Amino acid sequence: TTDFLFGSCAFIPNGITRLYRPWKMNKIYLCMAKENVDKMFWLGDNIYLMPNYDTESLKRMYRRYIKVRKDKKLNAFLSSGIKHYATWDDHDFGPNNCDGNFYNAALSKSAFVNFWIKKNIPKDSGIYSIVKHPEIDFFLLDSKTFYNVNPHSFLGKTQLDWLKSNLLNSKATFKVLVFSDQVINPLTNHETINKEKYLKEKSDLLSFINLNKINGVLIFSGDRHFAEIHKKFDKNDRYPIFDVTSSPLSSPRHRVFHLKELKNNPTRVNGSLFINKNYVKGSIYKKDQIMYLKLTFKNKKGKPVFVFTISEKDLGY
Repeated sequence: TTDFLFGSCAFIPNGITRLYRPWKMNKIYLCMAKENVDKMFWLGDNIYLMPNYDTESLKRMYRRYIKVRKDKKLNAFLSSGIKHYATWDDHDFGPNNCDGNFYNAALSKSAFVNFWIKKNIPKDSGIYSIVKHPEIDFFLLDSKTFYNVNPHSFLGKTQLDWLKSNLLNSKATFKVLVFSDQVINPLTNHETINKEKYLKEKSDLLSFINLNKINGVLIFSGDRHFAEIHKKFDKNDRYPIFDVTSSPLSSPRHRVFHLKELKNNPTRVNGSLFINKNYVKGSIYKKDQIMYLKLTFKNKKGKPVFVFTISEKDLGY
C-alpha cells in the first residue's frame, strides 16, 4: 500500500505519571492498527518523560519507554506490521519547553534512537533523516538538538544545509518536511519556527525552496493538541506552502491555552480545525496523469472529520 498515517502527542499514563492523568484515553491506537497502511510517522511528544525523574538517568528513560510500550492498545498498533518512524519534541527530549541546551540530551537521544527505526542518521548530534515512500520523500527534522544552542538557531546551520542539499537532489513528487512544531501559523506564541528570533532561518529555507524552484514541498507538524492546516502564499511565492498539523493522539486537550488562535486565524484553511483526538491518513493516487495527495483527518474512532486533497499542480509543477 502507498497509504500512511501521522500524528503526535501520545501521553499514556503509567506509574508516577498517573498523578497527572489517572485514566487512559488510548483506544485510538486500536483504530489505527486496523488501517491498511505501510508507515506511521510520529511527529513528536511520542512519550512523556517525567521531568526531574525520568530525565535524570538513562535507566529511568528506558524504564519509561518500556512501561509505555507495554500498554496493550499501543502495543497492538506498534506490532500490527506497520513500519513506525519518529521525530521528537520536548517531552521526548527532556523537560517541557526545553531547548538543545538540556544537560542530558545525549541520554535522551540514546533512548530515542534505540526505541524507534533510525537509519542513515548524520554523524553530528542530531537525529534528522530521510524516509522514502512511493512518490514522497519524508524529511524527518530535528527541532530540538540545535534549538537555541546558537543565537536564533532552530534547525541549526548543519541541519539546514543538509536539508537544502537533499531537497535539491530529491526526485519525489511530494517532499514533506516533518517538524515537531508548527512553521506557518502566524499567531502562535508556542514553540515554533515562526517566532521572531527564528524568522531569518525560516526565511532562508523558504526562499531557498522558491529560488531553486523546488516543487512539491509541504509541511507536517504536531505539538498543538488540536489539528488544522495553515497556508502561506505571498506575492513572490511560486506556490503555497501548506502546514498540516495533527495532534493529539492520546494526550489531554489544552483548549483554554489557545482560545485566541482557535477563534480566528487568517492563514488557517477553512474547516480544517479539529480540537479532539485525531490522526491523519495520507493516500497517494494518480488521475489524468496528475499525482494527488489526499489527507483524511480522523477522530479517535477512526471516522473521517475533514478531507483535504493537494495535487502536484498545487505545488509548483
